[in-house]
Amino acid sequence: MKGNRKQRSHAWLGVFLLVVVLVAFVSPTVAQTHVSVDVGLPRMIDASSAESWGERLGWDEPTRRAVAEEIERFLGERGASLDAALAPAREQAAGPWSTSIYRDPAAVERFSELLRTRHRAVATFAAREDELFQRLADERALLAPEAADAARQLRRRDRLTDFACAIDRASLDLRTIAARLARESPIVIEDRAAWDAAWSNHDRELASLHERRVQEHLDFSVSDAEAFHRVGGDAAAHLEYRETNARTRLRTERAILAANERWLETLCTTLDRESARRFEEAVRRTLYPTIFPNPLSLQPLLDSIRIEDVAPSEVWSQVRREIESEVALLNAREIETKRMIVELDEFEALSVVRQSARQSVQESVVKLKVMRLDAAKRVVARIEALPAREASEPLKSLKAAIEVVERGTAQ
Repeated sequence: MKGNRKQRSHAWLGVFLLVVVLVAFVSPTVAQTHVSVDVGLPRMIDASSAESWGERLGWDEPTRRAVAEEIERFLGERGASLDAALAPAREQAAGPWSTSIYRDPAAVERFSELLRTRHRAVATFAAREDELFQRLADERALLAPEAADAARQLRRRDRLTDFACAIDRASLDLRTIAARLARESPIVIEDRAAWDAAWSNHDRELASLHERRVQEHLDFSVSDAEAFHRVGGDAAAHLEYRETNARTRLRTERAILAANERWLETLCTTLDRESARRFEEAVRRTLYPTIFPNPLSLQPLLDSIRIEDVAPSEVWSQVRREIESEVALLNAREIETKRMIVELDEFEALSVVRQSARQSVQESVVKLKVMRLDAAKRVVARIEALPAREASEPLKSLKAAIEVVERGTAQ
């Protein structure tokens, strides 16, 4: 109990300092300064967007140039209309905002009205910008309808990238990773129709989630300030509110993380084994660099045993089951460690993180690495204890990785 009180006191101190900063914003000295606020207004499109879309969607150079030229024509004709759609929200956001919403309850209602203006402006802007993609597919016939829609979904995400994710991992773009892998060496697609359909659905879902992410983040600013005023500015009570509503506050960013995991799994089912492995590894390395890549992975060895032993002996069937059991245990530990890492991200995003949470994540990462090494050594010893058999390449690679990891641990 004493430990818990000590942890909570550290968390309260963190929020108290945050509230002090917010209240200081309206000190007599600062109150004379007019400031603007960021309400996640979309960036104006420009010709460089064609290069970004083409990179991720695999367009050739002539297509990228043609689309860039069409964007320039569109802006020449409709640029003023796009700008006008955002003008009311931009002007309202420009201020003067000399009073913090955490200092003056009246400012909360002003900010709420700004957000209502913002949401209307963004919807109008998006509707007008959609004309560009209709041109690309219909009037100009520069792109097939599905390619134009893919570009539109990417644009829905791109125009909000200036409004950063509270959880950085939620900014992951599977399209960017897949494009990079394809540049390094070909991705072998075994089911092209399923691959294309998966990307189409992925693009729409992720675009919608990122739009919702920004809107919910802004709306939370209002509810958080209202809660602050309800408790009379009490830092500890405000912390209780934030902790209680933490999961609600970041539910869309968690949905983005889950969607990326789900779509990665779906996309990999359309690839050959090696391409799927590369894709999964690249995503994991990007999302969780403290635990991936895993040089001690048992999966390549397990796969080789399954392939080579079409009619395995009882001994090798037992070995395979033992390795499968090791893989299952390690996968469970990986899932738990990833969950803890994401949970820490959530609390850091809400400024209520505890040092004990950081320590727990570090301990879980260390435990996972120890488990990987121990499992790899057990598997190698088990196989080498069997009757003479030429070592497979995966077994040789695993033994070499064990030596490298042990040398690193010793240092």
